[in-house]
Amino acid sequence: MMGMGERALKLMATIFLIWALMSTALYLQQVLAPPQAAEPVRVSIGIKRVQGSS
Repeated sequence: MMGMGERALKLMATIFLIWALMSTALYLQQVLAPPQAAEPVRVSIGIKRVQGSS
């Protein structure tokens, strides 16, 4: 019973750490990257995706 509890705690801790890292990275990306520079990149990526799928 204790083994299962420890495993669940480790899994929860790992998921929390991954989530924290991802959310921090996204936050920093939004804060540090100027919006006018970020927009064209997003648009060009979207265009590439559409061309690649068709």
